[in-house]
Amino acid sequence: MSRLSIHTALTILAVCVANAHASEELFTRRVAPILSERCAACHNPDKRSGGLDVTSRTSLLKGGDSGAAIAPGNLKKSSLLEMVSGDEPEMPKNSKPLTAGQLADLRAWIEAGAEWPAGVRVTAELWSLRPVARPEVPHVEHSEWVATPVDAFVLQRLEESSLKPAPRADGITLIRRATFDLHGLPPTPDEVDAFLADSSPDAYAHLIDRLLKSPRYGERWGRHWLDLANYADSHGFELDYARPHAWHYRDYVIQSFNGDKPYDQFLREQLAGDVLVPANPDAVIATGFLAAGPWDYSGYVTAIQGTAASRGTRLQDLDNMLTTVMTTSVGLTVGCAKCHDHKFDPIPQKDYYSLQAVFAGVRRGDRISRGDATEEQARRMEQIRLDVHKKRIGVAEIDALDSTSLTDEKVQNRVKLCAEIAALEAEYAKLPEVELTYAVIPESPSPTHVLHRGDTEAPRDEVAPAALSAVRGLPAELTASNTPEGARRLALAHWLTDPANPLTARVMVNRLWHHHFGRGLVGTPGDFGFNGERPSHPELLDWLATEFQQRKWSTKEMHRLIMLSSTYQQSVRHHRDAAAVDAANRLLWRMNRRRLSAEEVRDSVLVVSGTLDLTMGGPADMAFRYQFRKSPVYDYFDSTNRPNRQRRSVYNFIVRSTPNPFMDVLDFPTPSSCTPARNTTNTPLQSLSLLNDPFVIQQADHFAARLAKAHSDDVRGQVKSAYRLAFGRVPSPTEIDRASEFIAERQLFQFCRAIFNANEFLYVD
Repeated sequence: MSRLSIHTALTILAVCVANAHASEELFTRRVAPILSERCAACHNPDKRSGGLDVTSRTSLLKGGDSGAAIAPGNLKKSSLLEMVSGDEPEMPKNSKPLTAGQLADLRAWIEAGAEWPAGVRVTAELWSLRPVARPEVPHVEHSEWVATPVDAFVLQRLEESSLKPAPRADGITLIRRATFDLHGLPPTPDEVDAFLADSSPDAYAHLIDRLLKSPRYGERWGRHWLDLANYADSHGFELDYARPHAWHYRDYVIQSFNGDKPYDQFLREQLAGDVLVPANPDAVIATGFLAAGPWDYSGYVTAIQGTAASRGTRLQDLDNMLTTVMTTSVGLTVGCAKCHDHKFDPIPQKDYYSLQAVFAGVRRGDRISRGDATEEQARRMEQIRLDVHKKRIGVAEIDALDSTSLTDEKVQNRVKLCAEIAALEAEYAKLPEVELTYAVIPESPSPTHVLHRGDTEAPRDEVAPAALSAVRGLPAELTASNTPEGARRLALAHWLTDPANPLTARVMVNRLWHHHFGRGLVGTPGDFGFNGERPSHPELLDWLATEFQQRKWSTKEMHRLIMLSSTYQQSVRHHRDAAAVDAANRLLWRMNRRRLSAEEVRDSVLVVSGTLDLTMGGPADMAFRYQFRKSPVYDYFDSTNRPNRQRRSVYNFIVRSTPNPFMDVLDFPTPSSCTPARNTTNTPLQSLSLLNDPFVIQQADHFAARLAKAHSDDVRGQVKSAYRLAFGRVPSPTEIDRASEFIAERQLFQFCRAIFNANEFLYVD
């Protein structure tokens, strides 16, 4: 054979080997996860739905009831593609369709011969349950763009798709973006000027450090956590009574973020702080996390103990506790296993009730956080508070009657109730002075049974406290059935924060990414299961998770890492060619524009109008008048005697049954459910509220007065100040001219209303 022939043969062989290697890599990195997470739960050796098993190449070639699932090199004869493609694909059943990218990967793999590396077998295992392995930071072609390791992972995916990142945002955009992300407030004109005047190479890093040191940071990021805890200042349900001491937990959360409390410690305290550090009042307050959700006070008070009704109320209460804990910490929809084994995720019904057993000895209520009362005195004080509350309800119900319904018997009953209330209050006054917080109250745990179809009247086997059995490398068993209440919660707290737990760190870093970019690396931050999205950058997610633990679970360190990246500093500039490849921007070729949240809109209005009161902590402010058994009236009644100033929205009193209408229309979350990601809508009601709500009218008036005072006879000066305060920039000559004409025709007040409705005010680039 000639040298040329040998060279040609070797070249052909090398190309074939390279192609085979590329096909195997495509299968390992892209196709196997699709089969594992979207198909194998129903199509496996034990459960061959439609006769099909997708866990091996042999079984795919054999196919099921419809014939061969794949035909290597032949797309038309591959029935698998037919089942998952089209406008209304048949598969995956009861789940989201495959994405365009996933379909493209399947086609490419089949066209290339459907190579399947020897020894590789697909299993119905959640990607999120695999142990976290720290990947190597990838090498990229344009390494000059890499500011932090985050950028290397992002740029690798961009280069694979022949995409380029957007240019860096300008200085005003960056300071506005960073300040809203970390503070939930607009930067002041002085802060913008100082940042733009700083020509040092570390100017942006110094900005991030300054923002993280401010107490405004805890108020902003504490609110994100309160969304998860479904925090509110009232119970919810039919008798939506106030929780006057719930604010202690809200303040604990804000202080924890400001102090950069390690996240693993933060979690442990909220589950079992009273057990970890029983003498620390803040540790008791931290358990307000378990009690923060809705509670059926009516069902608790009116149901006779030991009846089916009382057991149903108790089941509902425990369900809220455990689903909130698991959704928040590990991002799994455990509540779906209450009535049967989870239909999609590897969570059997037994796991649900084993987790419920962890909380079988806690209930919600006012608990002493500070004071010298004995345990017996504390129980008596709680009973007195409950009895007084019930009797006051009786008095109020009699007072609400009209004259025709007010009988002598009811009048006498009122007198009796008032006398009993006075006697109870006199007894209470003799007991030690204490400070109360709304948290969990420990008691002896009751046995926990698996309930057939979730029916409290159909108990099956008793279960001991345990965690999730599907997590490999971490025993699910927590404690024995006879273990005291506190030890149960503490065991779960340690299980959740164990470094071997593959979920906890992944879920939290994804939440941070979600709030910085408007969408997480996993687009479903509350669902890391089969029905959730796969991570857009799985290696980056795992690298961040390991980095989080290496940096001692410091949330502020992760903010710095993310925000100092070139990825975060990109502009929002649109590029037609990039959008054709990745319309949803999952590969992050630009920054995402986002609308301000309800709190950011309200607080920004207060900042710009000059009426924001930065007083921190303490009892919640009521922006309404409360009426017994009627909906609160939101007329901005000021209970704090500060008629011209209002505090940040995080300190507003939240009523579950009747939310603030202004905040509600701007997508404030429903406080009766855990909210990992808020909705962002665009409705006519929002525009009407931003124009006509009494709050906006009031604040536009204050804004106009502020501008008039600063520039009494200078309309152009008023326009410049308005733009700088609201938008962080100086208006152009054309904008000044048009705004001045508008003010001359419609007055300064109307101009201020228009500013509050401008997209530049309501959106962050």
